Amino acid sequence: MDLATKNASELKSTTSNLSPSLSVRSDAKLMDYHASNLDPIKSEITPEIGQDEETKPLDGGDDNKPKKELLELSQSESQSESDSEKNIPVEVSFYTQFMTICNRSIKNLIRNPTLLLSHVVLSIFLGLLVGGVYYDSSTTLGGIQNRLGSILFILALIGFSSLSALSTFSEERLLFIRERSNGYYSVYAFVLSKLMFDIIPLRLLPSLILCSIAYFMVGFSTSSTSFIQFIIVIWLFSTATALLCLTIGSGMRGLGTANLIASVILLFKLLFSGLLINAGKRYVRSQLFFFNFISCFYF
Repeated sequence: MDLATKNASELKSTTSNLSPSLSVRSDAKLMDYHASNLDPIKSEITPEIGQDEETKPLDGGDDNKPKKELLELSQSESQSESDSEKNIPVEVSFYTQFMTICNRSIKNLIRNPTLLLSHVVLSIFLGLLVGGVYYDSSTTLGGIQNRLGSILFILALIGFSSLSALSTFSEERLLFIRERSNGYYSVYAFVLSKLMFDIIPLRLLPSLILCSIAYFMVGFSTSSTSFIQFIIVIWLFSTATALLCLTIGSGMRGLGTANLIASVILLFKLLFSGLLINAGKRYVRSQLFFFNFISCFYF
């Protein structure tokens, strides 16, 4: 009995002494096994992680897409502008260029008749308004003042209605740059066609309608010669103000800035029309008398 107990105790002590070394060896083998199994997975994952880190933007990712798109748009616009400055030869004749752009302008005018109809309707309404306010003015001093007031009011209406010409070139600016850079037409053909289809239907026709209604209602001379002279002067004035607005609109990218500058210039010209301030060096300072001759309202 004592011998069995002694052998059992020796076996237990031997096992206890061997168990730490066995556990350490088993843990080491287990770690080597997992490491060998994970090496292929790491080799597959690591390139993908590196690639994602390289391609991932450092400045915010998708949140900066609008900024990148705006930058690309500005770069493309500047590139198109630089291309338009190059002298690319146009192979077709000037007449073909001019007629092609005119045909396109006619189609655009037919497809979008809102601007033309608004000018015509407003001309009829304003002609009736001026004729009703200054109806049948007499030839007395008060009647003459009313006639002069009606003329000034008609000029102011026509002059400030020309502000709609500010967006004539800005609306097709990018289209013109792209087509001009490709050598479709020259600058002269484009400008002449736009001038013709802006001045004739949007300036001369509404002026003729307005003056035809107001002229006879106010009580001006009924002779055909006086009426034709009146219409010609109004047409020249309308063309001058339209060309002024077209020049300002072509030089300004912002429509609001162009509108402000054109309005101030027209008001400045209206001030020196000769009706708000008595003309002549006797009533106007010699330094300001010169502005009468650069005012289209004065003539």
